[in-house]
Amino acid sequence: MHFLRLLRIFIPLLLVAAIVAGGVVVFTSRSDLQTARRRVDDTWKPLRTALDTRYGALATADNVVRSTPGPLHQIVVQIDREYADWRNLEANGAGVASQVTAANALESLGRRLVLAARAAPRLVGNVP
Repeated sequence: MHFLRLLRIFIPLLLVAAIVAGGVVVFTSRSDLQTARRRVDDTWKPLRTALDTRYGALATADNVVRSTPGPLHQIVVQIDREYADWRNLEANGAGVASQVTAANALESLGRRLVLAARAAPRLVGNVP
């Protein structure tokens, strides 16, 4: 009986302590998250400039093989679309997360373009 009386007091106290601790964690971590977001944004800006140059070169390579039919042309169309999206993201003030997603898409398409160009019979000997 004495034990049950202690449980009736201890369990509500434990619940109140857990709620207070959760509130403290939420309110104190918010400033850390804002600081981390600012650091990511500050780090992204110079990287964005380098990626603009890189994806400009990808667009140039894309134009060189544009007339090649077949699977290579399908990759060219995808690169055109993704590169247009990449350029629009900055103009529209999109967040870093959407820019990273677009950069990942362009990186994978660039790799696919190189591999497909090296394997294309019409381009044998023309690809460095």
